[in-house]
Amino acid sequence: MAGFLTPLRQALPALLLATGGLTASAQHAPPAQPDPTAPTSLQQALREGRVPKNAFVLRAPDGRPAYLLTAPCCDHFNPLYDADGRYVCAPTGGFPGNGDGGCPDWVWEALQPRKSPPPDPAPSSTATR
Repeated sequence: MAGFLTPLRQALPALLLATGGLTASAQHAPPAQPDPTAPTSLQQALREGRVPKNAFVLRAPDGRPAYLLTAPCCDHFNPLYDADGRYVCAPTGGFPGNGDGGCPDWVWEALQPRKSPPPDPAPSSTATR
């Protein structure tokens, strides 16, 4: 699995944007009190009902958002927090790029590329005169 995660770690931002795993805004009720162990920027964003600037939004199995924060440097874990600001796991980051190894299966499913249906073929441009 390590061979799969290294390229994923490098391509994660583009992958999430291209595959629809990223949501521009999360419309949900902010938690009454975010987890005090969550980063201050996440706590403040959740109280204000907005997405933190350094976060990718994934969908948890319950349909609520989960926030994958980007670490300030390459050897730090990229933590994932649930909609209430509770730590879930770190799917990526760290020295080998494999995260903390403690993510539930739904995280890996949310990070997988989504297949888009093939585009409709262009209408024939041959016009009869």
